[in-house]
Amino acid sequence: MDGVYDRLARGIYGVLGNNALLADADGAEELMSMQTKLFPNGLANVNRTYLEESGKMALIKGRLTEDDRQLLATVPHMDGSLLNAVEKWCGPTSPAAFNWIDSIHLPLRRPIRR
Repeated sequence: MDGVYDRLARGIYGVLGNNALLADADGAEELMSMQTKLFPNGLANVNRTYLEESGKMALIKGRLTEDDRQLLATVPHMDGSLLNAVEKWCGPTSPAAFNWIDSIHLPLRRPIRR
């Protein structure tokens, strides 16, 4: 699942950046602003584990305004609009869905003495 999440992140990041290269100045600024909103640390997050990312996707999804959603809906890709891809990326298969892992308290193992 981590591979799917990473692939979606890279694809969304790339589509926003590549479309910004083709847009006029105002459109490019909007797309790059969206890229920064969704990826404040660039693509560094794809190198993190699910536990490290837990909960961050819900925060990202919560930052999206209706104007952001409308912008994403205007960017086409093979499976619909970029909004579809972002919702899939932030959806139940994202690291946010694994918040329950943080609530598990495993007993500490005693170190082996030799």
